Amino acid sequence: MTEEEKDWVRALLKQRVYDGEQKITRDNVSHITEYRTLAQAYQGTNGASPADVAWAWLAEEQMSNHGMVADDLERTSPGRGAAEIPRWHIFARARSGWHRERGITNEDLQEMRSADMVMIHLVQEETGMLWQEWERQEEVEVLRLSRGTVRNAWLKTKGRFKGDQGYRRFLKLVALQMMEGRVEGYMGEDPRTADWWEEAVETGRRVWGEETVAQEGDIRNSEKRPRALLAQGGRIVMIVVDWMAGTQSLRKAVEELGTVMYIGIDLQEWVYSHTMGGWVQNLKADLLELTPVMLWQLVCAEVFKRIGEEVEVQVLLLAMSPCCKTFSKADSSNTSRGHNYRLHGPAHPERPPKDDTSDKGIEAIKADEMVMHGIELAIWLVNAQPIPGQGTAIYMENPVGSLWRRPYMEDWEATGMVKRFEVHYCAYDHVYHKPTHIWTTMAKWKPMGATGTGQCDRRCKSGQIQVGTGYWVHKYKIAQASHQAKGGAGRKAFKNMMPAKLHMELLKEALRLNKL
Repeated sequence: MTEEEKDWVRALLKQRVYDGEQKITRDNVSHITEYRTLAQAYQGTNGASPADVAWAWLAEEQMSNHGMVADDLERTSPGRGAAEIPRWHIFARARSGWHRERGITNEDLQEMRSADMVMIHLVQEETGMLWQEWERQEEVEVLRLSRGTVRNAWLKTKGRFKGDQGYRRFLKLVALQMMEGRVEGYMGEDPRTADWWEEAVETGRRVWGEETVAQEGDIRNSEKRPRALLAQGGRIVMIVVDWMAGTQSLRKAVEELGTVMYIGIDLQEWVYSHTMGGWVQNLKADLLELTPVMLWQLVCAEVFKRIGEEVEVQVLLLAMSPCCKTFSKADSSNTSRGHNYRLHGPAHPERPPKDDTSDKGIEAIKADEMVMHGIELAIWLVNAQPIPGQGTAIYMENPVGSLWRRPYMEDWEATGMVKRFEVHYCAYDHVYHKPTHIWTTMAKWKPMGATGTGQCDRRCKSGQIQVGTGYWVHKYKIAQASHQAKGGAGRKAFKNMMPAKLHMELLKEALRLNKL
């Protein structure tokens, strides 16, 4: 569409709204999308659908926050049981010609629509929630895939992918969601040289541009020697152990310091990470079977391998990030449909697993076992160091939800070994508020962030005072219309789960305790 055509559409549809003297909502949106004058102007002459043209204008107005279009307006698919169309803003603008980058084909658009269908199934398999419900959860940013999710989603959707290349195309669509910034995690293999990954990269570059698509380079663990190692004659290596490393969001802060070595350990070896800009490789280990001695042997062997000789190893920090899926505050919303992992409400203040027979209940039990095993490792590692309680710092983080209510966490706090802090990610320049608990042996740590307290305190950069109410509101909210979620085309629209500033603050506290 030309700019002249867009101006004509804007004027025409705005006048239609002014004539009605009402805000466009779900109840009255049809008087815009079925407007006859617009339909006559775009009746098959230039390939643009009249409905798409109208919805493209609606998307523009909704994102402008002029107030003409309701924040919660969503486009839905036609027919009975209509469902909301994911990212309808993007597709309406592209299909109508309102905005389409050079090089994007109709086939690319169709692939993205198919990728959205795959995303709906990934969400349901990973969280047990409908896509619309998951999209509105305050604490959800990027879907983190765990072991088995991709396989289960394939079994649900494979009827849509005919032929010998069906599974390859399915994996390509998952990869597109990764590149766009909507999915991170495990794909079951080293995918960097797979043909489906290469095809996804080419499609992604056409859709979002060269700068928004992660490269397919080798992003293995760094082989560089920390500066501190060189300064001490190559005999002592301080390391940070990231237990349940996943996407290795901590690694970037560690490597920025340059004085300690990062080692990530996880059950999943190859994981796609937005923080690191591509695929990362963890030391693969069965975390539940990893005894303290085995953990020590594993990290020492990795250090010796990277350095090329045997050196003295000391753990500066053990970071633990248990999977938050079964502990999520949002889990209670799944109770009515039986997709919950835990029991909620006043009758269940400790948030126990819902049972020991269902898949969800068993997964919650295993999550509890994993955290308790992590606590055992932490206790051993602290006591095994030359200066117990000081030589090795510990922290465990999890969004405010059910974990802090579990009896074993209360028992750990009661020993005095760890202190629980609550921080808000928005205080560390994260785009979402996201209250999070951190249990740490660094009891004298004072959370700071940009606000000076580590909490929002109505002073974070992501919020502002709402005119008329005086409430402090955060600009980006998953729980509202999709244009208000921090997203859109391009993976760079998403922030890493734990802010880099918070990582760095904890690392510097560990260094301070060791007088480094």
